[in-house]
Amino acid sequence: MLRNPVDRAYSDYQQARRKGREPLTFEEAIEAEKTQALAGRQYLRRSIYIHHLLRWSKYFGGEQMLVLKSEDFFERTQGLMERVLDFLDLPNWKLEALENRNKGKYEPEMDPATRQRLEEYFDPHNQKLYKQWGINFQVAAAVH
Repeated sequence: MLRNPVDRAYSDYQQARRKGREPLTFEEAIEAEKTQALAGRQYLRRSIYIHHLLRWSKYFGGEQMLVLKSEDFFERTQGLMERVLDFLDLPNWKLEALENRNKGKYEPEMDPATRQRLEEYFDPHNQKLYKQWGINFQVAAAVH
């Protein structure tokens, strides 16, 4: 299950801040990651899903991997759960009411200009992801 890569990167950063492991602002941290590849920061790198999935696909065939968007799960939980159960060849069952867990608001919220830059940064990787697995994280205006 994959989360929008921009949101995943920012969430990872926020968690590092809360735990006292990240002294930089988000913008400083992502710039440091780009210029100091092995500096320990991997907010962006971990969000380039195509690399991870291609590595996994060396060991598991496409029929053994079900790749889903977490946003779809939270919007259509029962439908996606049915898809997972079908993929696993398990009997279907109705989920009990689920509460939305771990939903929070980040302080500060991500700067819109930073979000735009990251959407552009991830776009070529997300296009490969879409082509290979049909997962679309592209912004509507950027869809080709």
